[in-house]
Amino acid sequence: LASLYYSTGGDGWANCPSGESGPGGGRAAGPCHPASRSGLVLDPDLAGAASPVRFLGGSDECDWFGVACDGGGRVVGVVLPSNGLRGPIPGGLYGAVPGLRVLDLSMNGIAGGLSTEVGGLAALEVLKLNNNNMSGTIPFESISRLDKLENLSLGGNDFTGDATAFCEGIESTGVRHFTADCAYSFPKSSPGGSTDEEPTAVAVVCPCCTLCMR
Repeated sequence: LASLYYSTGGDGWANCPSGESGPGGGRAAGPCHPASRSGLVLDPDLAGAASPVRFLGGSDECDWFGVACDGGGRVVGVVLPSNGLRGPIPGGLYGAVPGLRVLDLSMNGIAGGLSTEVGGLAALEVLKLNNNNMSGTIPFESISRLDKLENLSLGGNDFTGDATAFCEGIESTGVRHFTADCAYSFPKSSPGGSTDEEPTAVAVVCPCCTLCMR
């Protein structure tokens, strides 16, 4: 998980940064407060993610803010919404947390694309990457392998893609909440009248989204 910290400007996080800019480096650490548990997924196994222990601290990573582990010490949740993350999700993250059930990095400044490696997170139930600066084509073929997925939130980014094939098989999955940038954008009319301009094409074709953003 240290790679996530360094890749997303951890020293600038809003809550519980380590205060270390890298090995041997350092600066004054920012605030570290416990997160409101009401803001976490309603799952008792993820309650540990509210812990006010700094990332990269001397304690076990299971005690770090935003991280939750099961009884066997496996990371099952990374919950860091609205925490000032800036930068790409490191490619090695997916392989480092094979038992991950919840990944919530929503409402940050996450950039870059969504790796096809996400399809290897067989236990993933919640993937919330909405309201970031991500781009590229959504790897729906990889996401379709996530048999336990219930919540897929990808809207509020610059993603593109076609979810038609994914949607055709969604009834046999547990997905109940799916957001993407699938709303048409209509040009603004002049102050005194209307416009006959055509709406812009949707970024993501999604016949089964429960909420379309733009």
